[in-house]
Amino acid sequence: MRYIYQHKDWPKFRWNSAELAAELEAASFSTGRFSGRLAAIGFEMQSDAVCETLSAEILNSAEEKTRTLPNSPID
Repeated sequence: MRYIYQHKDWPKFRWNSAELAAELEAASFSTGRFSGRLAAIGFEMQSDAVCETLSAEILNSAEEKTRTLPNSPID
């Protein structure tokens, strides 16, 4: 996956609405399920769950960024 600024014509950004809608629908569904589960548990457990989720997202983001770096030594 590339960042938007890495595309040749990024200032003239276009997208496929049908493809994007499917991805947004899946994300919205997952968010709703997560919110429903949080509502079913106590406040303290909600805070713990949110912290764990944010930590996982940070770690996943860091892993993605390190994967894009070259594996060869710098000359």
